[in-house]
Amino acid sequence: MIDGASQANLLISVLAGTLTALFSIVVTFHFYTKRDTIRSIRALQAEVEENENFAQNLEKYLKDDLKFAKSNQERTDSPGKFYTSAFDSTLNSGVLMNISPESRTDILNHYQTVEQMNSQLEYRSRLRAGPARSMSGYRAKRVGLNKLVMGLLQTTVSSEFRDEAAELSNEQSMSTVENALTPHTAITFAEITETLESELDAYPVLRHIV
Repeated sequence: MIDGASQANLLISVLAGTLTALFSIVVTFHFYTKRDTIRSIRALQAEVEENENFAQNLEKYLKDDLKFAKSNQERTDSPGKFYTSAFDSTLNSGVLMNISPESRTDILNHYQTVEQMNSQLEYRSRLRAGPARSMSGYRAKRVGLNKLVMGLLQTTVSSEFRDEAAELSNEQSMSTVENALTPHTAITFAEITETLESELDAYPVLRHIV
């Protein structure tokens, strides 16, 4: 028979083993959570950099097309659209909830503007491919869409333009372009880059390991 002391020692061993296992699970869970957060932030950083480069090309494309429109011509190549796969992955995986509320708001607001621009670019492509292209109002619609995207684009590139647009939005008379800018939520590429870097700074050691 097992005496009382042996039973106590056995119980202590079982409890110690259980606690060690639980501690190991908790530590492992936190490690993988932080690892996934760091990797998602890095993916966002890469995507923001790609989008910033695309924004520069898009701005030139739209300016060219506005010039062509004056002579009733247009660029025949597609402008493309902004990348959002890293953001979609971060959003769907729930990793976005692991970062600070302020940074999360900045990321959401920045990509809200990106999605607005993509939506207008997609509509512009459908308009060009559809029967409306042969209509007299096609040129005016295309020019309007170009200006709308340009306005949205400038709020993500220039904080000065965004602030000026914010003042315009307070006036009683607003054009469709000005009304669609949502300048109070626009986050520039420079600002979102700084935000993401500050989130990585929260992991001074782990960011260099994973």
